[in-house]
Amino acid sequence: MYKYLYVEPTVLKKLSSNVTKMWLPFLLLRFSEYKPNKQYIADCLLRGAIDNRYISIFTLRELPKNTKIVDTPSIEADIPVKTCMNTDIATDLMQIGIDYINNNFDKLDEFITMVEEYRDVEISTRVFLRTRRYVIPAERIKAIDRKIAIEVVGGLIKKFRMYRQGEKTVLPPVIDIQPIYAFIYISGMNAGLVIGKKIIPINIYAKLLSKQKVRESILGS
Repeated sequence: MYKYLYVEPTVLKKLSSNVTKMWLPFLLLRFSEYKPNKQYIADCLLRGAIDNRYISIFTLRELPKNTKIVDTPSIEADIPVKTCMNTDIATDLMQIGIDYINNNFDKLDEFITMVEEYRDVEISTRVFLRTRRYVIPAERIKAIDRKIAIEVVGGLIKKFRMYRQGEKTVLPPVIDIQPIYAFIYISGMNAGLVIGKKIIPINIYAKLLSKQKVRESILGS
């Protein structure tokens, strides 16, 4: 029986009336060897529909302090999917760590391409009485995003004590895992988790659910 992450009802006043609101199953995580009093939440639906381990790390979010877990929902909303899909987040994180030390980012490149549609960006600047226009190529923007993503991955595997830098080895993460329902809203390409009194952005959810095959696989429509 899944429990629920508590939502303060007054927080919903911050959301537009036309956003999609629902409860979805997620994974509640504690990293036993890294501040076990801290709690995190991660996806367990997208990963079951998409064969890419980087979903597990880029949907990972730290929960606010004193997050309450309750037996019944504090907000009425649909639960279109009742249970998590078959995912193994510990194995995903371990393999991501191996990718990092081997400098092998093929799966990360696939993930970036899946999430973002890159286009050239034109920037205009005013210099005295003349306007100059510059074009930033899409490939350059993608390269910048890739560099940032690699830095995020490296930071997280070190943070969770999975990486021994001197030995260049990766340790399997020691994780306590509990499936749980979390309240999520989706509006266009934006999404967020509502937990307690806080709204935690998780736009990657909206971007991936906008893809018809992914949405049909998870929500059935």
